[in-house]
Amino acid sequence: EMVIEVSLKTAAGTAALVYDETWGGLPTLKGTKDKDADFGNGWYNDHHYHYGYTLYAIAVAVRFDPSFGKRLKPYWLSLAYDIANPLAKGEQGASGPASPHFPLARHKDFYDGHSWASGLFDQANSKSQESVSEATNAYYGAALLGRSLGDSTLQDFGRLLLAMETSAAQLYWQGPPDSGVYPSSFSGANAMGG
Repeated sequence: EMVIEVSLKTAAGTAALVYDETWGGLPTLKGTKDKDADFGNGWYNDHHYHYGYTLYAIAVAVRFDPSFGKRLKPYWLSLAYDIANPLAKGEQGASGPASPHFPLARHKDFYDGHSWASGLFDQANSKSQESVSEATNAYYGAALLGRSLGDSTLQDFGRLLLAMETSAAQLYWQGPPDSGVYPSSFSGANAMGG
């Protein structure tokens, strides 16, 4: 708990997170001024990877000290909503994002089931998914934070994103040679990383 608070206070300089009204997110201040700073954080590169570690740590700290969660809950939820903003029922029963300030799931491709990592950066061959394990950790961290805070909506949405990421990883990167996803010349050599 102390380490997390010290990290937040230390980050109050150029590594501080700021709200970006254009894209609805929390990039670093330095990243908003230099697209290459902080691993491209200002351009939303790898937010789910980097923030996932923090969400997991916060969830563990809150589990053992619920007052830590209550005291800083708006901050924890903002960090989670940057990558996983669940749908919530409004006053009239209509569904919409829990926070209107963030996208539903910044990195998630709901068609393919996995996340894309490169944010706003152009890639020569479209987008990239460079770390399935970090993507699954991000959504696991969001689910755990929801559980620790007693927020079943965030917990369930994190679990959904985690299940989708895991299923896509098994299909695209750990699939058997006869999965039909890739040509046999590619999948037979286990070239997809399985």
